[in-house]
Amino acid sequence: MLQQLGEPYDKPFLYVYVISYTFLLITLLSGYYLNVTQLLAYSSIYLAMITVSLTFMRGVENGKIVEGTVISIIGLFAVTFIFGFITRNFRIMGTFQLQPMSLMLLAIPPQTVLQAMMVIPNATAEESFFRIGLYHMLKAVMPKHWAILTQAILFGIFHYYAYAMNVAGIITAAAAGTLLGIIYDATGSEFALTFAHTIYNIVALFGGA
Repeated sequence: MLQQLGEPYDKPFLYVYVISYTFLLITLLSGYYLNVTQLLAYSSIYLAMITVSLTFMRGVENGKIVEGTVISIIGLFAVTFIFGFITRNFRIMGTFQLQPMSLMLLAIPPQTVLQAMMVIPNATAEESFFRIGLYHMLKAVMPKHWAILTQAILFGIFHYYAYAMNVAGIITAAAAGTLLGIIYDATGSEFALTFAHTIYNIVALFGGA
């Protein structure tokens, strides 16, 4: 099925995509049986996003993975620092938070482990939906610079509803979405965006960003 959606894809991206789908199914079922409402809600949303993305991923080309990854990571953290300094808000991506005391005591509850598993699916779902799928769909009906800006604005609005972020956080998320959209347009690497987003999530998860 994936071969019908605009080959060639970055092979590493396809591997991350499959891993993310698997993790989301695990967290969805676990959230249901553990009766963890938040985990169930987020896994459902991301599973829907990553599945819907398949329907409008078109014209994807194998891109510059190394260059795209380096630029994306540097750019993403640069946006975090710049907008965080201006707005005093360093959260540009919604992430779960681990409790340091749980790690120190090595008494990590199942819910925390499942939350940590969301690090990769979170990035994959958001990049697949906004930067890859939505961008290509919009680019077919409008100039690409408007497509980049539109998906970024929707990315910021999504963070408001999904993570109850304030106005500063929404603006910063939109700025990050714009930057990643430009990088994706320039490099064509799906893996670069997803990997950079995942790295940010990991830093936020363990650093309390």
